[in-house]
Amino acid sequence: MSPIYVNPAAHRQVFAPLTLTDRVEAVEQRLADAILTGALADGEQLPSELDLASRLRVATVTLREALEALRRRGLVTTRRGRAGGTFVLAPRAGTRDLLRARLERWGADALRDACDHRAVLAGGVAELAAARMSGADRERLDGFLASMESASGTHELYLADRRFHVELAAISRSSRLTLAVIGAEDEVGDLVWVDERPSTAERARADHRRIVAAVMAGQGARARRAAAEHAARDTALLFELRLGPGGGAGQATSPRAILDDVTAAIETVFDGVDQVRARLLEIAAAPRRGPLSRGDAEGLRPLVFSQLRERHGLILGTGVIFEPGVLSDASRWLEWWSAAEDGTPVPLYPNLDPADPNAYAYERAEWFAAPRATGERAMAGPVVDYSATDQHVFTLSLPIVRDGGFLGVAAADVGVDALESIAGPGLRSLGRPAALVNAFGRVLVSNAATWMPGTLLKESATADTPRPDGVPDADPRVERLVGDEAIPLAIALGR
Repeated sequence: MSPIYVNPAAHRQVFAPLTLTDRVEAVEQRLADAILTGALADGEQLPSELDLASRLRVATVTLREALEALRRRGLVTTRRGRAGGTFVLAPRAGTRDLLRARLERWGADALRDACDHRAVLAGGVAELAAARMSGADRERLDGFLASMESASGTHELYLADRRFHVELAAISRSSRLTLAVIGAEDEVGDLVWVDERPSTAERARADHRRIVAAVMAGQGARARRAAAEHAARDTALLFELRLGPGGGAGQATSPRAILDDVTAAIETVFDGVDQVRARLLEIAAAPRRGPLSRGDAEGLRPLVFSQLRERHGLILGTGVIFEPGVLSDASRWLEWWSAAEDGTPVPLYPNLDPADPNAYAYERAEWFAAPRATGERAMAGPVVDYSATDQHVFTLSLPIVRDGGFLGVAAADVGVDALESIAGPGLRSLGRPAALVNAFGRVLVSNAATWMPGTLLKESATADTPRPDGVPDADPRVERLVGDEAIPLAIALGR
């Protein structure tokens, strides 16, 4: 692939500083993904070791180890002499294995989210391209369509597919959208080529032809629809590939056992939250002068940090959220910490200024208001936690009450992806469509591409066992629900 097809911003991003420094695997993965997706072209010379280490902000020894790993994988080669250096070797074999390894790193909920982003971008750029295409654009797009038609083999197919989507975005005349499309294609778009069935290539070619026909006819709405449908078919295929086959003989479990495993994990989190609550009550009961303060809240940190370390991967954030007016030196306050990727505690400092209309009114949130009103624990969500973790999370909370007065709640966030690691293997062993759903019929984890995370089962069949309140009945896709009173979750079994 010639560098002329690579967006300059995408090329620069390859050499942007890493967020996790001194990590051989992080450097290796960054460069391997760039080579695989074509952001680094075949034969392109990499910067010198000193320069590249400086750009990535890693130690030179770390970079050398990463380059050696890439040489072993056949992705770069080093030449000696005056014209020497390290050069890219775009793979001609083993591409599918590399793509599959990338696909397997995705959690189902995160994959669905990335595919949603790609689908919205695909429809938007197609509509804009239909309105902004020039004669020269037509010739280029025709050329990329022809490249896709003649491509054969995984490597040629994914390169031709990616070039088509990037070129279509460029025709929209939006540099922001083009860069976003490059990122989406690098992230998940190329993964469809894990599938080697000829039908996948034929389906992609047919989809491309429909998109181009609509764009060249200047029919924006039709182009948007064709691109969105193409992305939706890619998404369904990725979920089929990601879920893989179910469990083999001797591995089958029961819906009840799956739900019991999920319940046990959630109860473990509640136990940790209860420890934080008890610690605050100890602090509040100690001999003291005056009411609680932020300094007292800081006394929770050793226990909060311990919870994040011990349950890293399950608990994404935890702490105490205070009732407005309880602390002497802050009208509203959160002593809340999230876990960074390496487990390091990171504080949350939201806007709590009561005079600011954009302030975080946490007292209105379900996880705060419900325990305050009922005196009982609550499990709210899932919601997108854009304030701290940027993940899809549940919030588990317990009321903190002393001498009849409500002090606030102790709480923890649990990621939907964590529930996939618990429930996913069991669901795949059932041999029939099944999903873990919340009280409103929202799919959290499933074993079928037709029930992707985030799907809402608007109507669910009457259960033959107790189930969460609020799940309506009569969806023809659902045979029954398995639930109980312990947590507002259930297993939906398909017909």
